Amino acid sequence: MSTRLSNTLTIGGNTVTNIVSKTVQLDIASTGRAKFEVVAEQEPSGLVELHLGYTLDNMIPYFLGVIESKHQANGRWYLTCRELLGALSFPAPVAVRHPTIKAVLDELTKLGVEFVTPENAEYLNKITPAFYHSGTGIEALRQIGKVWGINDFIFQQRPDGKIFVGSWHDSRWPLAAINDFPEHTITAKSSTTGELIAIPKLRPGIKLNGRYITEVTLINDRMHIRWSNKPLNA
Repeated sequence: MSTRLSNTLTIGGNTVTNIVSKTVQLDIASTGRAKFEVVAEQEPSGLVELHLGYTLDNMIPYFLGVIESKHQANGRWYLTCRELLGALSFPAPVAVRHPTIKAVLDELTKLGVEFVTPENAEYLNKITPAFYHSGTGIEALRQIGKVWGINDFIFQQRPDGKIFVGSWHDSRWPLAAINDFPEHTITAKSSTTGELIAIPKLRPGIKLNGRYITEVTLINDRMHIRWSNKPLNA
């Protein structure tokens, strides 16, 4: 395995061969954002996909989103991007009587996003008298956790672009916990923040040596992480 981080950036299906710099911030229960400085022959447009890995045959999807703004200077393109989840940052009024969670998510799907929920979670079958909401789609997701009383409720975009909605305990994260990561490789910045080399599978939601990771910021080949010692809750 190489000790150097490799990355593959495609925009609109075209591979970007010259990535000058990259910053990607992912958070639990909010829209991930990214900034790329690239050299490209054509004006970048379309879906933005970033894969990371230390071997070219094992690249892991890390960021999937769209370009929010761009400008060109000195032969380089400067791109500001957001995850697909950002489509829910706009007003999304919802009024449904006697809904399940799925019925509310079906309304939010109209904004062009796709949701996934856990299998066999009891709260998915629970019917509430009414769900009324007049704010953004993001706020509607937070309201779901409160209305249905879901313990350790989270929502986040997965690497495939689908948005998970449900309890942290019903997500993939409990089975993905890392309990034997070398502590000496984490440079503590405060009681809840640190820095380490980029780990492609390290994302908000994962449990790292007992820490619940809430935020991961990738800056070139380093990661800055923020964590909580308590279970996550959106």
